[in-house]
Amino acid sequence: MALVNSKCYYCNSPVQVESEKDAWICPECGEPFIVEKSIRLSRREHVRNKKRVLVTPVRAVSQDRVEPEAKAPEAPKPEVKPEVKAPEAPKPEVKPEVKAPEAPKPEVKPEVKAPEAPKPEVKPEVKAPEAPKAPARPNIEIENGVLIKYSGSAEVLELPATVRKIGDNAFEDCSTITKIKLPDGLYEIGGYAFRNCVNLREIIIPDSLSKIGPWAFRGCEKLESVSLTNNITVIADCVFAECESLRTIDMSNKISEIGAFAFSGCKSLESIWLPNTISQIGKYAFSGCETLTKIEVPDGVSTINERTFAGCTNLSEVQLPNSLRTIGQFAFADCVSLRRIAIPFAVTSVDGFRGCTGLRVVELPSKVTFVGDFSGCTNLEMIKIPGSVVKIDSVFSDCPKLMTISWPNVQDNLSRFPAYQEKVYADRRAEGKCVYCGGDFKLIGKTCKVCGKKKDY
Repeated sequence: MALVNSKCYYCNSPVQVESEKDAWICPECGEPFIVEKSIRLSRREHVRNKKRVLVTPVRAVSQDRVEPEAKAPEAPKPEVKPEVKAPEAPKPEVKPEVKAPEAPKPEVKPEVKAPEAPKPEVKPEVKAPEAPKAPARPNIEIENGVLIKYSGSAEVLELPATVRKIGDNAFEDCSTITKIKLPDGLYEIGGYAFRNCVNLREIIIPDSLSKIGPWAFRGCEKLESVSLTNNITVIADCVFAECESLRTIDMSNKISEIGAFAFSGCKSLESIWLPNTISQIGKYAFSGCETLTKIEVPDGVSTINERTFAGCTNLSEVQLPNSLRTIGQFAFADCVSLRRIAIPFAVTSVDGFRGCTGLRVVELPSKVTFVGDFSGCTNLEMIKIPGSVVKIDSVFSDCPKLMTISWPNVQDNLSRFPAYQEKVYADRRAEGKCVYCGGDFKLIGKTCKVCGKKKDY
């Protein structure tokens, strides 16, 4: 697979990525980022550097033009003196007939009018650059009810009633639109339709709309709210990704699926209601929603996928459904405000709490057979793991406060708990206690009075 140049927008390090991937993890800072966005930022920076080089010659030319204009008014001054002899020109006998003392006035008039002569020449020069304003008229290409392309520059736009579908990329990168009203009867918005409309603040969606394509509103940085109709059943991949100003969204009560990256990077999203009709939430769906404080996963969802809520730094309350079976890799990674998590009894696989520095106690249900990454949970003090978990492959590294582990198989996995191994076991050995439970040994046989295990040191 070919690699292309990009740039990590967290640490500004240059990174080579595979362009067909959705996301990539920065080798410098370890943070995941959106491939398409990082490539776009890298290219923009390259273009800006080129433009800066071209600025100097343009300014030099403008200064050359200003200097002759400054000297021009000085040129007529010497001509004024010889014009004093010209009073012979005002031979128009009118001067002596009207007022002889007014003779100096004609000398002033030519002096004043002379510099005014070039002014009319400047006016057409000013009007000339105004000519390009003509393209400001809306330019909409429609075929058989499908809006194929918009190339106008209007700020507020109301689409014609004949439009039934907005085609793919129709308004992509249109930076002038701030508000748009979609017509009644519109049933579909194509993929990438409004992508990177960076100044779009408001969009009025009709009740007739039933489908929104992938990436449709991605990068609409100033879009603040969206109300989805009850005809919409699927929120496609990346539809509202990186809508940094999006605060509220009214969900359809018929939504069955939320795609990957659907709301990723919506930094201002404070709350969202998910209807019970939802059965699937894609990976990275709400990652980076830094303002989100509470989430209730609807009953019917069986899996929380990779990084679904990763980086939700203000997420402090999570309610998981009884239908849940799997918590995927890094699902809640770096949710530093999460203080507690109640894991439903039917869950069999738990992963994805790496970097949750607020967690203090974790109790895994009896059906769990796999435990994943809890590294970086710096305030985790106690964890309860059922006997159904025989082995743990991940290491509870950087968990310095984890001193209470309730797990029948902890001795066989002691190396997975570095802090516990160094502190607790060392203390128990020093006190002559059983390293497994802290109990006392029998004088004869040296077996633990509590757990029955034999002293092995």
